[in-house]
Amino acid sequence: MALKKLVWLSVLFSQFAWGIVNIESARKDPVEDGWSGKLAVGFEGKKGNTDKDELELGANLACKFGDYTLLSIVNFKRSEVSDTRNTDKWMLHERFVNTLSKQSAFELFIQSEQDMSKRLNVRNLAGAGYRKLFADVIGTKNNLGIGGFYSVEEYDSIADNNGETIKKEETETAFRVNFYWNLSVPLTEQTTLKHTIYVQPTIEDAEDFRIKDELSLNVSITESVGLKVALAADYDSKPADDGLDEEFDYTPLKKFTTDYSTQLTYQF
Repeated sequence: MALKKLVWLSVLFSQFAWGIVNIESARKDPVEDGWSGKLAVGFEGKKGNTDKDELELGANLACKFGDYTLLSIVNFKRSEVSDTRNTDKWMLHERFVNTLSKQSAFELFIQSEQDMSKRLNVRNLAGAGYRKLFADVIGTKNNLGIGGFYSVEEYDSIADNNGETIKKEETETAFRVNFYWNLSVPLTEQTTLKHTIYVQPTIEDAEDFRIKDELSLNVSITESVGLKVALAADYDSKPADDGLDEEFDYTPLKKFTTDYSTQLTYQF
């Protein structure tokens, strides 16, 4: 299958080549000046009554120079069920971090992403934020952040007109406030539990908000190789095509979705 042929090419080029994206889960804060990073790969297959292939890749690259850090994050996910693609999404995130003290930092970021399972053709956003570390005791870290961003989303609305499928392109812009809380707790020397919550209401409408809650277990197999198991829940009070007043019967997007994943990571 075409997806299988992409596995090795994707691994080779992933360092150049995902809703709300959990940046805290992907963040790697380098201690010393210079370059550092992390690669992640996940693959799932099933053969039988239903054939399924799923590929997930991720790459983080950080460059620290003094009080400043440049962070690049790339993610890609694709799955096919019985030769039919049902998931295709990617994300590119660039972040500039100015460390103000050991407990605080100011950040600027831009992001572009696509998620065809949510009929999102592209989302582009730019914003800024302030991050505060409130506790760092015996490896336990408690971070709070606040900021905001402006986003432009292009998506497809799908409608049924007497058996005929009608696709309509829509564009949505919004200013959103971004609140998040991240807790990292070491369970053993090799195992860390992480919990992150994002809340993103729009400035124009307080009833239009998005929430992401992710819980992950990170296991260090060796000094460089690790395993990550994550469960995430997303809620969008007003999905992109919510409230369309048209003559056709539009198929609504779900407000609540869940996602789980297992990844093998390599840190350098």
